[in-house]
Amino acid sequence: MTTKFAKRLAAIGIFTTAVALSVAGCASGGASPEGSAGGDESYDIGVLVFDTTVPYMTPMVAGEKQAAEDLGVTVDVQNGQGDLAQQIAIIQQFVAQGKDALVVTTSDGVGIVPALQAAHEAGIPVIANNTVIEDDKVITYVGSDNVTFGKTMADAVCEELGGKGKIAVILGILGSSPQLDRQTGLNDGIKEKCPDVEILAEQTANWDNAQALTVGQDFLNRFGPGEIDMIVDQGPEGIAPAQWAHENGRDDVKWIVGDIPKAVAPGIESGLIDVAIWQDPYEQGYKSVEDAVNWLRGDKDKVPQPRDYSKNEIITKDDLGDIEPY
Repeated sequence: MTTKFAKRLAAIGIFTTAVALSVAGCASGGASPEGSAGGDESYDIGVLVFDTTVPYMTPMVAGEKQAAEDLGVTVDVQNGQGDLAQQIAIIQQFVAQGKDALVVTTSDGVGIVPALQAAHEAGIPVIANNTVIEDDKVITYVGSDNVTFGKTMADAVCEELGGKGKIAVILGILGSSPQLDRQTGLNDGIKEKCPDVEILAEQTANWDNAQALTVGQDFLNRFGPGEIDMIVDQGPEGIAPAQWAHENGRDDVKWIVGDIPKAVAPGIESGLIDVAIWQDPYEQGYKSVEDAVNWLRGDKDKVPQPRDYSKNEIITKDDLGDIEPY
């Protein structure tokens, strides 16, 4: 290991009681064995995913596992179930197990910080994946520049509406970094590039299809034909209300969504969704583990800091052949 196990015993002592009480349901593990020096050393990396039921997380985890296989390390992937307390408990367990590094995708980039202090004290490097963690001791953040993501959405809004119109916005989980940053980017981008576009309403759907359907229906019931031109969803869940709108004679409304799971791709191809913003979850997952391994092996110059950004692209039905929906 790059960090001596003895150095981690203090952190283990702090959390022994809490771990015993709160993470009985988590998968058990142990400290990774001592390996040989350099690139031949085997590492055990703890991976926290805030909710593995979110479709975006499936290819992201696949990327993490593939990187582990390619690089000859082990990843222990745990599901935070969308609950901060559960995520904290998993971090505590990872520290107690003496993981060599942590890759953390959390639903709360502020609330998770206190739990990470024990990892820092134990010399366990932490990589933030997909969600920015407000902690300057984190090695790097791997994922989309969500402000740029939001501005890319604004570009699409301005283009599709010809610089003028009225929109409503379906938000992700309130307070999460993707939600906040995408909202900032969208609002700033509209002000800069098409100030005649008016945002009529904003409402969270928590990255959930059923909630997005309810929010979309509410928008369409509140704003009749001629009163709203477009609905923008920060995530892909907008496919559900877009389908409902089509089935109920509201093809007057355009739709823009963020991200492209396989369930959304046919909607883009058919014209149900006008534009989607693409980021590659598999690439993000792969890069997060790769950055962790490079750091552990001493190749720190290969780890972009403080951000390792993936690219965002505007996708229409003409561009679907250039990507692989998840």
